[in-house]
Amino acid sequence: MRMIKLFLMLVFSFAILALPACGKGGGGNGKAPPVDIGGGGTGGGGGGADTVPPSVPQNLTATAISSSRIDLVWDASTDDVGVVGYRMYRSGSFLMESLADTSVSDTGLEQSTQYCYAVSAYDAAGNESAVSQEACGTTLDVVPPPPPPPIKWQLDSGYKIFHIAVADDGSVAVAGYMGPDGWDPFVAKFNADGSVAWTKPLPSTAGEDNAAGVASYNGRIYVSYFQDIFGRDTGYKEFVSVYSADGEKDPLFPVEVPACGTDGWGAGLAVDTDGIYPVSLACLSRVNFDGSIAWTVDNNTLDLYGPSGSGGISGITLDPLGSGNIYIGGSTAGKTGGTNYGRHDFWVAEYTPNGSQVWVRQWGTPDFDIAESLCATSSQIFLGGKHMDGNLGELPPQIVSYTLDGSFLWSKEYSQYDVFFAMACDSSSAYAVAGADLLKLDSNGVIIWHTAAETGAPASDGIALDKNAGIVYAVFYAYVTNGNKLLRFDATTGAKLN
Repeated sequence: MRMIKLFLMLVFSFAILALPACGKGGGGNGKAPPVDIGGGGTGGGGGGADTVPPSVPQNLTATAISSSRIDLVWDASTDDVGVVGYRMYRSGSFLMESLADTSVSDTGLEQSTQYCYAVSAYDAAGNESAVSQEACGTTLDVVPPPPPPPIKWQLDSGYKIFHIAVADDGSVAVAGYMGPDGWDPFVAKFNADGSVAWTKPLPSTAGEDNAAGVASYNGRIYVSYFQDIFGRDTGYKEFVSVYSADGEKDPLFPVEVPACGTDGWGAGLAVDTDGIYPVSLACLSRVNFDGSIAWTVDNNTLDLYGPSGSGGISGITLDPLGSGNIYIGGSTAGKTGGTNYGRHDFWVAEYTPNGSQVWVRQWGTPDFDIAESLCATSSQIFLGGKHMDGNLGELPPQIVSYTLDGSFLWSKEYSQYDVFFAMACDSSSAYAVAGADLLKLDSNGVIIWHTAAETGAPASDGIALDKNAGIVYAVFYAYVTNGNKLLRFDATTGAKLN
């Protein structure tokens, strides 16, 4: 039995050894056939070449930025491998490439010219999409540089403003002298916005001429002016002229008015319903609106000059209460007001519209008291000027005040300020220019505010008040320069407005 089992095991073993190896098939080489794990063919993945282009760029826009630049912007393209960049075409011709950015600028273009663009995308294999829809843009016109802002409240160089008057419409008339050598009188008008409406030269001589005063009344501008102020060449003369709001001269003017002196620097002009009131160094006149002279008061009869031979009128103002009366003031070396207090005194007088004197007052110290300016509120008169010692050395300037009927109120010195060259009043306060400063004073002469108006301008010579707008106009200058500009100030606070 044991022999039979051994025989069967040997037969089974030989049978197993005779079978072929698994998976090789008959006659195989012992290796597995290759397996294709790719998708086959030349497209798609695997080791084949990329032949699929990116998508076409969409939403191309062309926006003009300037006269020589257009900016292009579009939506990004997509690609199965990746977009490498974009190509721009202008009018069908290649323009430039952009690596991945979806915006470019085309520069160096002609102004006011239309340019049309298209864009394509490409990938690393060099496949390029079709071009986008065309987008066009037109470069802008060349815009010239804006003109410089207009200069406000300033005349050309060479003009020097001495006198200022504000009209009801906010326009401002000024007068003074001009020219490369000076001494040629002019009148000018600023519009309410500060632009120059017009300037007019006034008749002049070879001598030294200047404006004497300016006023605005009922839409017209009135100006008085001197010819040959010091009488060196043709003799001292004074004239009045009238201009419309548009700068047209009234054909009835100019008219000559009595100067009442051999030379002059007296200044002032006022106008109301009764007529035109020019003042010279020694005379007050009334000129009718037809150019005829109604009357003249020669203040030499008041012993204006006195033994030293000097004195004169330096200011004029109308009665603020509307009586039609006129106040004038100045300096005298005589006894204009009955008593001489020193070498020169202040004086002030009131006249009716018919030229009759109502009263005259004189005030002074033992030194030189030289009045330069005059104004009136609804209750008092302010008379300002300078004070000098016996050697003509400068002392603190002074202001004297009287009631409207001639009663003395007070006098004050202002040691920290220069000469009060010009003054203007509202109903209760006085405004004064003194050197480079502008001051506002109350009825007692107390300083309400002061403003250092113009650095480097040691002198001032004109002031006016726009009562409707609450603005003070003043002119400051450094000797004979910088006098062509009006400065504006808030009448309540003194704040400088330009």
